[in-house]
Amino acid sequence: MPGRRVAGRVSAEPTTACDVTARGLRNQDRETVGDERAGRRLDLLTAVGAVLLVGLAVTVGRAIERADASLYVGWPPLYASWDPHSGPGSVPALALAAAVVACGPPAARILPWRDLVAAVWAVSALWTLALALVDGWRGFAQPLESPYEYLSSVDRFADVGAALRGFTEHILVGSPDNWPTHVAGHPPGAILTFVALDRVGLGGGVWAGLWCVVVGASAAAAVLVALRALGAEAAARRSAPFLVLFPGAVWIGSSADGYFAAAAAWGLALLAVAAAPAPAPPEPRRWRPDCCSAGRRTCPTGWCWSGSWR
Repeated sequence: MPGRRVAGRVSAEPTTACDVTARGLRNQDRETVGDERAGRRLDLLTAVGAVLLVGLAVTVGRAIERADASLYVGWPPLYASWDPHSGPGSVPALALAAAVVACGPPAARILPWRDLVAAVWAVSALWTLALALVDGWRGFAQPLESPYEYLSSVDRFADVGAALRGFTEHILVGSPDNWPTHVAGHPPGAILTFVALDRVGLGGGVWAGLWCVVVGASAAAAVLVALRALGAEAAARRSAPFLVLFPGAVWIGSSADGYFAAAAAWGLALLAVAAAPAPAPPEPRRWRPDCCSAGRRTCPTGWCWSGSWR
């Protein structure tokens, strides 16, 4: 075996398997560090690209809106208005965000998978609810109580069968008793959800808002399920804190858009689970005598007196 050069001379000490293993581990560590740095550079480039894209949309949108006001949006590219303020949910939202930033990454690494999915769903719902409650309970319920939303049509479904049979007759704007904007623009399954809530005693904007928040927050859990089904559990765990603090939560609480987002996310997650390759079946267990498992076909006596299922 080759010797080891020490202080300008060749030592008689042979190179051992442990030395080879240690060098291999060091090389592997260098490759891992290089991959992590490359991944961080890609993440940084992605973030910079997203900022530039949003900045471009804001600049172009404001220019178009100033020119002819053809976008009909108050804060391009968002259908929103600039109104910074605080409220009952501000402090809980900030506290929750700080806790997720500090404890989220290590918790995502060590939690069992099912516990992680449940925790992401629960904390995402709390984050969404805290953001929605910046305007208080009145502001939380008000969006869904708009005359253009679903709750304004719940009373027209006293006879569900009759309402469904004539549903398409009231979609167009010029039709008699046409449906409000959101009811007309979506399949009747959406309005039927709020009709069902009303029938079980959970009518009104607050209960409808809570439904949208709880169901909408499950979209974060659906993303985890989809990533794991595609063989990317490590990426799913790394993304968990970001999914919890998803800025788009402002559109989930409280809006039926969160309900639709969750339906789409779970549809894709179930598709990923269905398309994922089935796990390899376990090898059949066989009886193996102890003396044979030690490397001999038979015991010295020709008989094997003990064994185990393996």
